Amino acid sequence: MNKVLIVLPLLVSISNLSYSNTDNCQRLPGNWNGFALLTDEPLCRLYGGCKFKISAHITRISETQFEVNYRPGKGQGKIIAIDCREDRISNPSNPDSKFNFWCIADNCSIEYSDPKQIVYAQNF
Repeated sequence: MNKVLIVLPLLVSISNLSYSNTDNCQRLPGNWNGFALLTDEPLCRLYGGCKFKISAHITRISETQFEVNYRPGKGQGKIIAIDCREDRISNPSNPDSKFNFWCIADNCSIEYSDPKQIVYAQNF
């Protein structure tokens, strides 16, 4: 009986450790490719269409902070600061934005939306 009691806390500790190592936020750095869909009609006219390719390069700044070098196929690129904690991405400078972030095996996807656009990207 004593052996079972000792092994159980050890197994619980190991399972918690492996869970923390599967945090998808650590998979953010690197190159991402996808497309943007503009939802704002004046922007569609300005850029000559509502859908275009995008690319982005994400760099880790600190444990939870990342920098996104966003390069749309049309228009100006920009640098965006994001936070990622427990697989949840947020953009502190744009509280109206929403992120969905998930990974299957080694492939991760991000879906971003704000009042003017929807962006979908993957890190193949």
